[in-house]
Amino acid sequence: MSRIAWHCSLTVALAIALAPLRLSAEEWQKVDSVDKLLKELGVWDAPAWNCRAGGVWVDPNTSGVYLDVAGKPIYRSTDGCKSWSQWGPDWLTGKLNRSTALGIDHPYRGRMLLYGKHGASGMTLDGGNTWKQLPQDLVHGDTHWAAEVPTVIVAHGDHGRYSATIDGGMSWHRNGTIGRYMSIGYDCLGLVDEKTMVVAKGLVCIKWGQPRKPESGIYITNNLLGPWDYEKDFEKVSDLTPLGSNPHHWKGGRMYWAAVEGVIVSGNGRDWKVHGRAVANARYLLFGRAEEELLVMNDEACYVSTDGAATWTKIAPAFLIADGAFKADAKDLGDGSLSIGWDPKGRIVYASPLNGSLYKVQYDLKMAE
Repeated sequence: MSRIAWHCSLTVALAIALAPLRLSAEEWQKVDSVDKLLKELGVWDAPAWNCRAGGVWVDPNTSGVYLDVAGKPIYRSTDGCKSWSQWGPDWLTGKLNRSTALGIDHPYRGRMLLYGKHGASGMTLDGGNTWKQLPQDLVHGDTHWAAEVPTVIVAHGDHGRYSATIDGGMSWHRNGTIGRYMSIGYDCLGLVDEKTMVVAKGLVCIKWGQPRKPESGIYITNNLLGPWDYEKDFEKVSDLTPLGSNPHHWKGGRMYWAAVEGVIVSGNGRDWKVHGRAVANARYLLFGRAEEELLVMNDEACYVSTDGAATWTKIAPAFLIADGAFKADAKDLGDGSLSIGWDPKGRIVYASPLNGSLYKVQYDLKMAE
């Protein structure tokens, strides 16, 4: 090798060695501080149905990371997951076992409802300073965020048991599986307003242990409390196929739903259409700081849009790491075994497998596909 060639090779090698380390957009990495936290809290080796972590959420404005710890209150990190401290009251111990177990008033301004399985649920309207305690074993649901103080909440409980209140929680109505028909109920639900609900079957499991398959159809009803007559109480308004457990609201108005056809949107609960460019089989949907900032994940990859779904950028592979109750099978995505959080400021996506640890992947939009 000539001296010039050797000098050029050395220069390149030094440049690579001295370049700042950056997480690859092709690799999910475990957040080690969380494993340490879970062991310190004594939930690392807890019973399999209620151990370790159960969900993650990120404040898009501050990049604060919120972690659901099994049988414990919520824990928060404000320093990039280097350290953690309790956030919220001691009684808020329900497990947030899916991304939609966090009902958020978008754009985020401190108003959220946490649906807790195996523990209490709660609602805060002031960023966690005060909380209203709600019943136990609410898995996912929706509320009417257009109201200054929401009084209507509809939710699925453990094993599909439906719960609803129209008086701010003073009384709760529980009526089995909503729209139960041929042993199959509506697994997805959302509120259009204080008197109207939309429902969909979503991923249907005909027989326990068999793969779940999506079933098309969005239905609307004015009967929030039940009991229901399947033929009379539910009007079919769309042939689209929601996969997300609940739609997401922006400013209490437009509803966005992850679906087989992509992200779908409606302003009135009746008229649904695909929003922008379709990302097929969207299983997870998250907002950033603006209505135009969206993240979805399907069984292949994570995608981000900064222009209201007009274009999408592939930023990372889908999360498929076996941990806890999550079996790392693409068919399990969208099930209640994985929670996704998004930090649009820090450009980080987090994944929390049910009964597992916390993972993250950092991306660079300029270098992503």
